[in-house]
Amino acid sequence: MEKEKLENLYEKFFHHILPRWEDLPEIDLYMDQVIALMRKYLSIFEVDGEKILTPAMINNYVKMGAMPAPTKKKYSKAHIAHLLIICFLKQVLPISLICKIIKAYLSVYSENEMLDAFSNEYENILKVVAESGKNEMKKLLQNQNDMSCVIGFLSMKAASYAGAQRAIAQNMLSLASEDSKK
Repeated sequence: MEKEKLENLYEKFFHHILPRWEDLPEIDLYMDQVIALMRKYLSIFEVDGEKILTPAMINNYVKMGAMPAPTKKKYSKAHIAHLLIICFLKQVLPISLICKIIKAYLSVYSENEMLDAFSNEYENILKVVAESGKNEMKKLLQNQNDMSCVIGFLSMKAASYAGAQRAIAQNMLSLASEDSKK
């Protein structure tokens, strides 16, 4: 049964779809509506009832410059695009670095192009990582019958990969900061 649950988990990530600009609501939303919408989009991160986004977090993102301030307490498609990128990236990077990434994206793309480019890239990465994990699981199960060992090994490998990628991203952003000072 645990093998089936693990396979389903990989399938969930493999088939996860991020919204594109055209998928976002055309009308501006109030904070509670934004939170509800984001819960739907961010369901992939929900584990053990942990809140992915709260009103206080959104207010902090505005204060930190990671996203524009709402207009008359309403949030537009642009706000939601920023929030999606922030919420996905904050799983591995601090907000200060996410601000730099968003700024870099916006130097090349419009906000709608930014979201679509990010969504495409993130989905592609999810597919590669999920497929790799599923293949690794199959190899491990040929030699190991204890699913808790298999899950432990796969979790360690995924966390190590995320840590390595985070270190690379942080160093790249540091290089970019050094270059911009010259």
